[in-house]
Amino acid sequence: MKKAILKSIGNLEVVECPIYSIGTKEILIKVKACGICGADIKSYKHGHRDLTLPRVLGHEITGVIFAKGSQVSDNYAIGNRVQISPGVFCNSCDYCISNRDNLCNQMEIIGFDRDGGMQEYLLMDEKSIASSIINPLPSELSFELGTYAEPLACTMNMQDKMNLAVVDTLLIIGAGRLGTLHYLLAKEKKIPNVIVADINSQRLDNELFENTINVIDKNLNSEINAITKNQGACATIICCSVPEVLSLAITNTKKSGIIGYFSGFTEGSISLKELNLIHYKEITMVGSYGCKESDNLKALQLLNEKQNLFEKIDRVLLPIDEIDKGMNLLTNYKTLSVIIKMED
Repeated sequence: MKKAILKSIGNLEVVECPIYSIGTKEILIKVKACGICGADIKSYKHGHRDLTLPRVLGHEITGVIFAKGSQVSDNYAIGNRVQISPGVFCNSCDYCISNRDNLCNQMEIIGFDRDGGMQEYLLMDEKSIASSIINPLPSELSFELGTYAEPLACTMNMQDKMNLAVVDTLLIIGAGRLGTLHYLLAKEKKIPNVIVADINSQRLDNELFENTINVIDKNLNSEINAITKNQGACATIICCSVPEVLSLAITNTKKSGIIGYFSGFTEGSISLKELNLIHYKEITMVGSYGCKESDNLKALQLLNEKQNLFEKIDRVLLPIDEIDKGMNLLTNYKTLSVIIKMED
């Protein structure tokens, strides 16, 4: 079988390896598709907090159950179509018990702590199976579109924390794939005015968006004030890793508004004057990390119900041998989504 191994930073190799043998309490997944995430690119180019090397990347995974051990539950049948949630959690800590398994202190993440889906077969051990992260993939949902379940689940985790039911104006900073998913999810919630801001005109020229602001051509603060009658956005979600956008979020969010801190920042700085606006404007900031297993199940349901909508997200399908090409396409903003499609 083929697997793409990140051996060191910048050194990603596709190699041939034997197919895994499985134990009595394990499952072997034949991977059908695996999406490339921005976190994969970060791992490839710079490393990542949760990454240990060498590692097979990839945590947006769909496939079929290819083989199973004799002691695995009959709930898992050979041939079942599945989506894999990436977080292997302990099932016993306070976070897991309270349905916040994404915060489990014993969390092991597929594609970071464990080998991920950029390989033709994926081994799921007893702990993975006990975490119930092998989710049924609806029969009508393609393997390719099913890879959006995990990133969509992450957007759900963020928006659920923000009480957007009372919001009439939402500003999304960042028009990449995650910004697009946030936009589509917000529109499904019938938020009246959803605005997407970015510096990339190509990304903003997306048929899915109704209201966009190119902050290269226009002053974001002036535009938001004109739209909101000088009040500012009720809520802002940061979908960009550039630290300076935090300043934009604070400045353009109204008094008593809320900011969703969705993307981790690269190194940078922000002035105390701008940070103090959180205090003076009584802004609430909410963090979000990854997604819960329950979010993945909700995301699969929404994807299945709204396939025609999510199919409109620009994407490129590539074989595993061209994973480097996929990384470069995303790095250079040539597409919103790259999915590695395995050979049948």
